[in-house]
Amino acid sequence: MAEADRAYAAVLQAQPDHLEALYGRGVVAYQSGRAAAALDWLQRVIARRPDAAVAHNTLAAALQDLDRTEEAAVAARRAIALQPDLAEAHNNLGVALLTLGRIEAAIAASRRAIELRPDYPEAHNNLAIAYEEQDRLAEALAAAGRAVALRPDYADAHNSLSAVLRRQGKLDEAIAASRRALTLKPDDADAHHNLALALMEQGHVAAAMAAARQALDRDPQLAEAWSTLGVLHQVHGDPAEAAASFRHALTLKPAHAKALSNLLYGMNFDPDISDDALFAAHCEFERSFGAPAAIHHRPHANDPTPDRRLRIGYVSPDFGHHPVGYFLAAVLAAHDAGAGELDRLFPHHRPRRDGLRADGPLCRAARRRALVRRAP
Repeated sequence: MAEADRAYAAVLQAQPDHLEALYGRGVVAYQSGRAAAALDWLQRVIARRPDAAVAHNTLAAALQDLDRTEEAAVAARRAIALQPDLAEAHNNLGVALLTLGRIEAAIAASRRAIELRPDYPEAHNNLAIAYEEQDRLAEALAAAGRAVALRPDYADAHNSLSAVLRRQGKLDEAIAASRRALTLKPDDADAHHNLALALMEQGHVAAAMAAARQALDRDPQLAEAWSTLGVLHQVHGDPAEAAASFRHALTLKPAHAKALSNLLYGMNFDPDISDDALFAAHCEFERSFGAPAAIHHRPHANDPTPDRRLRIGYVSPDFGHHPVGYFLAAVLAAHDAGAGELDRLFPHHRPRRDGLRADGPLCRAARRRALVRRAP
């Protein structure tokens, strides 16, 4: 690339307004990881040729690298308006929309890129990431698999594949995919972090901690890896280190709800924190995350009559071989049928092989006892 850049510079020395050379220097700067320099060259192209779709498209990619995501979306849309069949612009629009959390629109953009260019591995990979955001794991797996099939040496696609496989509970396959990604791209912090998550779910705490630290060695700003390291410290029985890791994650990413939630969980076991301080911290969580989410709450369709008979459901990811499950069994056994009707148990996301599932033996027994207690 350095040789190409020198060639373009020589052309521009003789012809300062040479559009191909200006654009070439912008592309070389972008591909070399110098997004700010690319921006300058591309804007010079656009000033001379406002209808240059490819320049607007590369500008979108450079803006995305600079975390100027709204501007990146505008540039990608401008490229599409100028050249509707430019698959790369639809893909770049999808990346920007995904970053902005506009998942449905990101899926539509990625699909359009694939319609225009079916053998486009980056678009398939971005589609996989968007599907995973919507918990559409089977579709995410198919899209990531297609990206890998199109380009077997595409490290990011192997990393996406690992994330989906982990969420499907296929941990051995997830670890293999992460290791393949790292073989192809050893300094990929995200791949080290995905490996850490899969190893943690397998119970390999020391190996997971090593992988999380490898991620942070490569990207100390990766808040998610700091949060994962905090969870691992909790599991390892080191609450002080766990709290420090969570706080560091929140310094890097104040809106990291999971890191704050895990920090609050650990605070419950810290004897040096007063009840008032613990309550205040939980109130702060509500102000930061609970209250803003309330605008998305839909009115319940249930009968609001105050004296009506209640139907009670229990929600937890920990029905099974977990203290929550064991403690709740006694609660259900003592359920007061006069106070309300035990409707059902919701396992909430994580399947359990046995124990206190919605259809498990403890739940069935609790329901039978509740029915007996309600009998006239």
